[in-house]
Amino acid sequence: MDYKKKLFIYVLIAMLVPPSGWIFNLWFTGLARGETFLKVLMNPIQVVYFIIATSAMLMFFLSRLNKIEYYISQGANNNEEAAALISRMPYYFIIGEFLYNFFGPMSGMLGVPHFEIFDNFLLGEILALPNIFLFLTPFFVFFC
Repeated sequence: MDYKKKLFIYVLIAMLVPPSGWIFNLWFTGLARGETFLKVLMNPIQVVYFIIATSAMLMFFLSRLNKIEYYISQGANNNEEAAALISRMPYYFIIGEFLYNFFGPMSGMLGVPHFEIFDNFLLGEILALPNIFLFLTPFFVFFC
């Protein structure tokens, strides 16, 4: 498989798994059940956020790959620049996923009356923290 396709699939999986884990945590802990759970699940703001954030991550990493290809095609003079860019990619990924997982739950809870209570909103945000560590660590290890 082409490395661009692999990167596309890995980034897509990395962007799909945390929201589903967070939504499962909401249901499992009882913070959102029944109608509230469906409102969070079908929140259009969350869908738009997911599409925009995933597209931005994919475009960013594909642009980095294109830049690396350009540096490598230029010859030995640009190998250091390509190596530096490659070594920074895991950190870009960590920062992007952290921001995605931090703001993602907010987009899912916006407009849901149950989460207008600050305590419920805060608990919903706190439930996203395990996603950051649980789902980011394997991908970070994979990229390194």
